[in-house]
Amino acid sequence: GNVYLSREVRKWVRELAGTVTLGDFATVDELRDELICQLFHAVVGASRLPLASVETPMVPFSFGELFYCYRPAAGAGGGSLSTYRELIDGMLAPPTTTPERGRLLETLLHATPFADMADAAGHFGERFAEQDLAALLRTVFNEVSLSPYTDLVDKTLAFVRALEMRGDLSLATAADFLGYLLRQNGRHLTAYDLVTFHHRGANYPDALLLDAVLKDYLARIEHCPDLFADRPDGDTASRAVTRRRRRALRQGYLLRRRYENHAVPDLPTSPGENTRVLPASHPRVPDEQLTQPKCRTKRLFAGDPLSDYLTPNTAVVLRQSVADLEHSDELRELGMALFLDRPFGDRKAPAEPDATLLLSCAAFSRSVADERLRFLAQSLGLLTPEECEVHRRRLRELEIKGLPLDAVGNPPRPGVIALSDARRAAPDFVFLHTTAATLRDLFEQFDFTQLQDRFNPYNVARQKLLLARAANGTSLILYDGEMRPLLEVAVDTRLGYRRRAGREYPVAGLKQVNEKFPIAVLQ
Repeated sequence: GNVYLSREVRKWVRELAGTVTLGDFATVDELRDELICQLFHAVVGASRLPLASVETPMVPFSFGELFYCYRPAAGAGGGSLSTYRELIDGMLAPPTTTPERGRLLETLLHATPFADMADAAGHFGERFAEQDLAALLRTVFNEVSLSPYTDLVDKTLAFVRALEMRGDLSLATAADFLGYLLRQNGRHLTAYDLVTFHHRGANYPDALLLDAVLKDYLARIEHCPDLFADRPDGDTASRAVTRRRRRALRQGYLLRRRYENHAVPDLPTSPGENTRVLPASHPRVPDEQLTQPKCRTKRLFAGDPLSDYLTPNTAVVLRQSVADLEHSDELRELGMALFLDRPFGDRKAPAEPDATLLLSCAAFSRSVADERLRFLAQSLGLLTPEECEVHRRRLRELEIKGLPLDAVGNPPRPGVIALSDARRAAPDFVFLHTTAATLRDLFEQFDFTQLQDRFNPYNVARQKLLLARAANGTSLILYDGEMRPLLEVAVDTRLGYRRRAGREYPVAGLKQVNEKFPIAVLQ
């Protein structure tokens, strides 16, 4: 019948992970350092936002079977490591960087069986102070790619409990780490929801993370309710801490209930992920489930309503978290989101891998906050109709200083993550500030010292700055906290791009629009 029947053959494909130009390095030590970085990123992925294949972690890394870290003390005959104890002992040498330690901990969690988690936590925890451990746990989840979705989250929760049992993490520090995950994940899902983004909900590991962490959080509230309650003799600072912990519960509970029974594929995946060779535990999902939501038969959290996990203690804290909406910052949090932006690679070719700076920006939508107030009242019964109307009126009167969407331009090439993606989430998003962590990355890469008369680029902790594309999309504007333009720059691409230590940058740096001097790259 003029039809050729064939079957698909799946095989490994060799990829170019990076290129080294010898003339770019003045010394052998610099060359060695670059080789170390390129090998490291070839294994763990070239970007914390993996869009292209080379930016994605290797499958053996995602399942705890492969890790790379330079070990100068091991010598030429050092060989590989094969147990979690060897991993801890062999890769915590002083030259190890923070990203390497974060990926090391991720590998340790992947590779350690649940039965040995207590021993691994003890061996690992005795090498770190409590605050260093908490910071390292946050680093893991700031850099991790949760797709393919493995048992990493469950193992992390077991690891944290083991650290608590040993006394390496206090109950409060552990609760604050989990609260941080809930708050950050909540802002992420507000920006990139499972209806419009994530391939219209086909890739839903963030929802699974939310579910697992929230259930653990509820168990902690049940056993240690005092951590989440205001003390009668507490000062302003201590009340701010407990209110922040309750905020994590409210935002997590709201989103978890919002996504109950949402149609999803059999497994969380994306079109690119679905073509990879994964273990038998992750079979290939039928393509129609990715592209056609009506073909999905699985329902998220079906038969597992979150209301079943509420106890008298947790219900009290949840009600208090809703009562906290009397505070303006808690009311604002209902509409807060965290959008990502990669504004320095605009001149690269379409679909070309982009490892330039990834910035994140806090934004607020009044319509999203209003919808959530109505959801709390009408669907969850946590607000009375009268209380809901009072908060909606306060929300309309809430003063927000931000940059509106119509002042932000679109990226000039398709497929680039940008602040303008917020238009797909809600039309009234306003951008408040670029996050302090990514501002530090910006000022570490480019030399802004000549502009210190306008702002202090090296004291990002005490100032709110926003970097966004101009409305015409051809330049970038830096705004202060009052949304007054401080500086307009353009990416100088005359000399192309260069990659160094896993980060890509325009060789010629930036150029200030209508000014005489350039902004060079710090090397």
